[in-house]
Amino acid sequence: MIKRLFHSLLILSIVLILSQTILKNIALWGIIPDIGLIFLVFFSSTHGAQESQFSGFGFGLLEDVVSLSPMGFHALHRTICAYVFGLGKGNIFYDPIFIPTLMILLGTLLKYILYFVFSLVFNLGLTFELVFNFGFIIELLYNGVLAAALYFLYANLLNKKEVEKGAYLG
Repeated sequence: MIKRLFHSLLILSIVLILSQTILKNIALWGIIPDIGLIFLVFFSSTHGAQESQFSGFGFGLLEDVVSLSPMGFHALHRTICAYVFGLGKGNIFYDPIFIPTLMILLGTLLKYILYFVFSLVFNLGLTFELVFNFGFIIELLYNGVLAAALYFLYANLLNKKEVEKGAYLG
């Protein structure tokens, strides 16, 4: 378990660095895809709620350090997202396109709902209209389009051992 957590945090750290540097070049209206969320959802759904909470929390803390948001903002919502999608381990049959895309769309929606709720808790002054705006739709489309391709990468390249053990239904 510790080895998988280390690997997931390493991959998520690389994704975070890519998001903060290279992916900013493909931003539409300042919005980039949340590849970290995509990998976190896939990791959570294959490893369960208990294990994925730690990955979500660690990734969120790293994101808090490199962003201007209050400390704990990303850690809290990434932990909750990881837990929620970890509950689906063993309960969902994964086809190569539809289910990963649906999971990422739901994950993006959950992320924005948590953004709104936590902005109220952290008193950031965000209103519903500021959170669920055109940027939300752009990120939803970005993440949905990338979901199937990144699922293929995750299932066949990064998670080969779990596929061979039968722990992953892809």
